Amino acid sequence: RFVLTTDYNGIGKIQYIIGNAGVYTLDTRYTENVEVEVVVPAEEVKLFVDKITEATAGRTNIDDLGNVQYIIIDGKCQVC
Repeated sequence: RFVLTTDYNGIGKIQYIIGNAGVYTLDTRYTENVEVEVVVPAEEVKLFVDKITEATAGRTNIDDLGNVQYIIIDGKCQVC
């Protein structure tokens, strides 16, 4: 589980990567920056982090909130 914090210029790139990476969005908060809370399958973490870092030239803060158990119900992610 991660929180990605970026400026408004980076959110489009992040949403594109999320949509193509099998990553689940739990919440998106729009303030002076954009925060996206996501669940990333353990086997995809390194590749996902590398893609986000490269796409946003390292301007996205990636906070690891730790491992969580989750299930997918009707295409939506539920954290257990």
